[in-house]
Amino acid sequence: MHHVTVDRINKLVEVRLQGALDLAAIEASGAATRAAVRSLGLGPGAHVTLCDVSEGGVIDDAAIASAFAQWADPRYTVVRARKVAIVASALNRLKATAPSATRDNMALFATRAEAMRWLFA
Repeated sequence: MHHVTVDRINKLVEVRLQGALDLAAIEASGAATRAAVRSLGLGPGAHVTLCDVSEGGVIDDAAIASAFAQWADPRYTVVRARKVAIVASALNRLKATAPSATRDNMALFATRAEAMRWLFA
């Protein structure tokens, strides 16, 4: 299950995923996130995204690959965030370390507070 909220004042799109973190969940949350970003009416790089999967299960490899493919897809350049912070369990941070290392605007965190400080620094 996913839940997406938009903080228009801070230009923040927050995505929370809970439960099974499989391919279907990641793809559905990606579509909902892109719709939320479009609702801001801003250009590329004008917002930040917080993706919190800390309450979800272990993310399978296909779901991680799908998430990073969506973030890299040139069709979605118009909704690209200035920064993306991912809050995840220790195991999920380990699984996502390699793909996130290729993006200088993406970082993994253990807590929401750490992620928020980095997003707005």
